[in-house]
Amino acid sequence: GTCVIIGGADGMLGAATLASRSAMRCGAGKAKVGWLASAAPALDANMPEIMMASASDIVASDAAAMVIGCGLGVSGAAVRVLTTALQRDVPLVVDADALNLIAQSAELATFMQRRATRTIITPHPAEAARLLGCSTADVQRDRQRAARDLAKGYRCVAVLKGAGTVVCDGADGGALSINRTGNALLATAGTGDVLAGMIGALLAQGFDAPTAARLGVCMHGA
Repeated sequence: GTCVIIGGADGMLGAATLASRSAMRCGAGKAKVGWLASAAPALDANMPEIMMASASDIVASDAAAMVIGCGLGVSGAAVRVLTTALQRDVPLVVDADALNLIAQSAELATFMQRRATRTIITPHPAEAARLLGCSTADVQRDRQRAARDLAKGYRCVAVLKGAGTVVCDGADGGALSINRTGNALLATAGTGDVLAGMIGALLAQGFDAPTAARLGVCMHGA
């Protein structure tokens, strides 16, 4: 399947690069990047099989799964492509700046809640706090409850990143999984982009959202 990555605004091109490379290495048949940057690259010299286009051109293209948010930024253009992505009937991973935009906009939050297609969010604790309207300390105090609240409030599979990443299976407050792989080396810039690409690749291959989330998190840590 084809995995489309939407992101890579000015100054953050590496985020979409990492996500698209990890999608290819995790088994996506094709990876395409839709760039927000004003001067986006036309080629990834290390993985020239990855296809490139502008975000506005690629967000409506054929895809088996999409990942949005890796280096997306918070510009008007970012809001427009996120709005389109949330309304598409395509399995979707929502990460990073896309989560921050949803936390700031009731309209985007409503689009998220109304999605009928497989959706996974991948917040770190600070992003989760913004989505829940609480403090990061509140999230960390009860990570399992926070994951359940995210899944229920946004009608999705929630991946609450951190030491012992918590995955909640869905809007009904379903099964919780706590990941045992990984270590503090993952607390560096870019590792979340890699995870988003991995989960997107698994969705593109036909895995359901809870399975893609759990497998992606486990392999990423390992």
